[in-house]
Amino acid sequence: MKGFGTDEDVIIDIVANRSNEQRQEIRQAFKSILGRDLMKDLKSELSKNLERLIIGLMLTPAEFDAKMMRKAMEVGRDGGQCIYSAFVKDSDTMTFSTFCYVTALF
Repeated sequence: MKGFGTDEDVIIDIVANRSNEQRQEIRQAFKSILGRDLMKDLKSELSKNLERLIIGLMLTPAEFDAKMMRKAMEVGRDGGQCIYSAFVKDSDTMTFSTFCYVTALF
């Protein structure tokens, strides 16, 4: 993305009109073709609020859950609701979310 400028409308259009599975395929293809991390490129190119939105959409559901649990606990909020929300998901997602959160601490 560097050197070409950033057309935020195109990024919004691509991300907003794809399923999460398709967005994960885009992440993988970007890495395979360009050898770079799409998430890092997006963070460096987008304005703060748009960056938060687009990065949130580009995460897998488990990564997003883990990020929100960690954020809730970092800022001193009651993380109970966030953790409860993760528990009501299917067991595969919860297991992966817990794994993502634990590894994010180290």
